[in-house]
Order: sequence, then C-alpha cells, then structure tokens
Amino acid sequence: MFQIKRLLFFLLVVSWPNFVAAEEFKENPIALTFTQLAEFMQGDWQGMAVKTPVGQVAYDIRFSVDKDGLVGVADTGDSLHHWQFIEINKKLKLRFLSTFRGNTKPRYLEYSHSEKNSHYFHHHHPGYLRVKITQKVNLIELHIFLRDESHVKIELKRIPPPLA
Repeated sequence: MFQIKRLLFFLLVVSWPNFVAAEEFKENPIALTFTQLAEFMQGDWQGMAVKTPVGQVAYDIRFSVDKDGLVGVADTGDSLHHWQFIEINKKLKLRFLSTFRGNTKPRYLEYSHSEKNSHYFHHHHPGYLRVKITQKVNLIELHIFLRDESHVKIELKRIPPPLA
C-alpha cells in the first residue's frame, strides 16, 4: 500500500507542470509572441482613425524593430501617437503615448489573451484602458477602449514595398 501511495505521489509531482500548462492553454489557447506581432506589423501602413473624439483623422504609421522593440509613430496633425511593443520577462507589453493636449505620460498595457485574429492588451486598472488589435490579410484594426467605452478605432492597410 505504501508503494502505491509513493507511486501516485511521484506521478502527481512529475505530471503537475504538464497539468498546469494544459490549464493555462485552455485559458489562453492562442498566445501571441513578440516575434509573431513584429513579423506581421513591421512595415508601412496607410490608414484612417475612423472614430476619435475629434472626428476622422488620417493615420499613417511605419512599424519597425529596433533596440527599443517594435515601434511606430503616427502623426495625426494634432498629436503624435507612439506605439512601442516590448517583451519583458516573457510578457508582451505595450507602451502607448499620445501627445494630444500636451500629454507626456505614456500608458502601459500588458498582453492578456487572443481570440481568433484579435489580440488584447489591458491596463493594470481593469476597465480603464484596453487595446484590441485585429489582424486581417494586409489589414490591422486598432480599437482603443477607455473606461469600457469605444474611444478610438483605427483601420490600417499595408503599403506594399516598392518593386526593385
């Protein structure tokens, strides 16, 4: 009887990490990595902020990878929008800064989960700020929610690289 208990205990200890990993996978079946995000978002994008507090705004941006992560800056005319995706301790994070109305304080969000082709980043105060990034073929939709309300929606279309 003692041997059976030892065997069961051993099997539990050995299989526990796999059980935990399987449970995490159920909660987050599609985990987005920095590499996947960078591969898709790198390049030139032409777009429109179709919903903003000040009406529609042209929204062209170039995303590139450098020492600071995956970065892009959009000049809306009234403000600059700085997007910076980085990986810290194996966690994907977004640093977003809009200089609208003289703002100089960036907001930090952390990747939380993915559903189909949409990826979600959340501020550490639940319900305050959320960004949903939806990938389509040569299209990106950035949807920003502020206090659980749709705040800004941006639609981007990839600009093909020039032919050599």
